[in-house]
Amino acid sequence: MSAQDFCKLLKEARRNAGITQDALGRIVGVVGGTVSRWENGENLPDRDVAEALDRALKCNGRLIRAWQYEATGSIIPHWRRPLEQLRRASHTIEAVVPNAVPDLLQAVSYARMMLEEAMYPGTDEEIQRVAERQASQYDQLRSNGNPWVVAVFPVYALTCLPDGVRRDQVNRLLSLTGAARVRVHLIPEDTPVSLVAPVVLFHQRDGGTVAAGEHVRGLEVYDEPTDIERLAGQAKRMLGAALPMIQSRTLMEGMLK
Repeated sequence: MSAQDFCKLLKEARRNAGITQDALGRIVGVVGGTVSRWENGENLPDRDVAEALDRALKCNGRLIRAWQYEATGSIIPHWRRPLEQLRRASHTIEAVVPNAVPDLLQAVSYARMMLEEAMYPGTDEEIQRVAERQASQYDQLRSNGNPWVVAVFPVYALTCLPDGVRRDQVNRLLSLTGAARVRVHLIPEDTPVSLVAPVVLFHQRDGGTVAAGEHVRGLEVYDEPTDIERLAGQAKRMLGAALPMIQSRTLMEGMLK
């Protein structure tokens, strides 16, 4: 989201469009003096009016995001906060994980192993059900939104695995990168990994970006623009240190020999 607040962005967009306050008011059903008060920061329009302003001025969602932040202190609408809704509202998801395969792309055996390592409570049957549910996340997302997924993680997240789990996970990744909208970039073993916790960037279809980072209580969504910029910078640096897609596939194919 731009650092501009709603009133400044509205004024700038209206002037760039060559529309007077009175003319813009007629388009959205108010008088010109009301538009003037919005531009002076005296008050905010209702959300449906902000959406009409965004359409009239061809802001492609920028005005809505500025309105959302000024009205609520968050760029994320309350109905979009749950993780599944964030995923489905995204055209691209970037997942940068310093020590594991991102959960969206995990095979069943890998997910089960991770649950067991974390001493997940429950019977073997319950753990298996959770692992199967976790491993089905991408397939469900593929049929409901189908965003691009860019995964960045160290090669040792695969090479350190038991043989059977490694083969399952590598086959899963090769299958997805060959047929789905998935890109995997492996970080070489001799490359330092400066990231200490997972970072996920949700590039939304309305033009905004939402960031999430691993927290002691799970994945935490960050809605402050400065936090998003910081996490996006971390993800960009890790992607820059990773191998291109073709080389990453070649490495994974070699793990099956």
